[in-house]
Amino acid sequence: MEKENDILKVAGKQNPFKVPEGYFESLTSNVMKRLEDPVERETPVVSMWMRVRPYVYLAAMFIGITCMIRVYTGLTSGVNNNSSVVEQATDEYLLSSVDTYTLYEYLESAE
Repeated sequence: MEKENDILKVAGKQNPFKVPEGYFESLTSNVMKRLEDPVERETPVVSMWMRVRPYVYLAAMFIGITCMIRVYTGLTSGVNNNSSVVEQATDEYLLSSVDTYTLYEYLESAE
């Protein structure tokens, strides 16, 4: 609290900022003087390509996405083929480790 009182004593309660005389009265006229006069600009000619270009880009994007999906599904379908090959190799290995007599007994007990 004492520091706050010290600052008030040093700086005082007066507003240090001042506005020149008649500033706000002449503000509008000064701004209007600085604005450019409206000049009619020619409307740009829009070619057929400019109109069609967004749709062409959109179609290219969808074609690209479709190609990426096909490549991805092609890779994953190859993985599925490999898994069936692994299952088949596993079955062959297991059957090769069992002799014929044990297999025959197993099939007889299952019936």
